[in-house]
Amino acid sequence: MIPPAGADVIITTNVMVKANVTCNSVRVIAPGSVNVLPGFSLEVLH
Repeated sequence: MIPPAGADVIITTNVMVKANVTCNSVRVIAPGSVNVLPGFSLEVLH
């Protein structure tokens, strides 16, 4: 699932980013993790 632009995202599981995504903020709570695959981007505004 891709969050809408400007979303405040909370991650609690392992996430692989397979798209270009922009969000307002990202909070990763253990045991969660974020892996951005080559060729894609995760832009965090705040």
